[in-house]
Amino acid sequence: MKKFLVLLVLLTANTAMAQDLTTESASSREYLINRGHSGATADIIEKRKSQMRGDPPQEKETIWISAPFRALRKFGTYLDPGLEDNSFMNHDIKFTPRYDDL
Repeated sequence: MKKFLVLLVLLTANTAMAQDLTTESASSREYLINRGHSGATADIIEKRKSQMRGDPPQEKETIWISAPFRALRKFGTYLDPGLEDNSFMNHDIKFTPRYDDL
């Protein structure tokens, strides 16, 4: 009987100290980084949440508007995949191959 009462007290204490965790707070940037996820993972989740809300996509770079510079930039991105061009998760998926898939 004593063991049962001690167990009951411990379970009640744990329940009283538990924090209220909502879906919004569990996917927040601060929560994810504090739980050991990288900043890039937090960025992906924030981007996905904004897409599901229907927010307009972020503007792409405006420096490379003319066609020769756009082709040069695309070639540079092909050579160095780590180059940021703000196209990550900002594109329309086309299910047929095209000439500009490089």
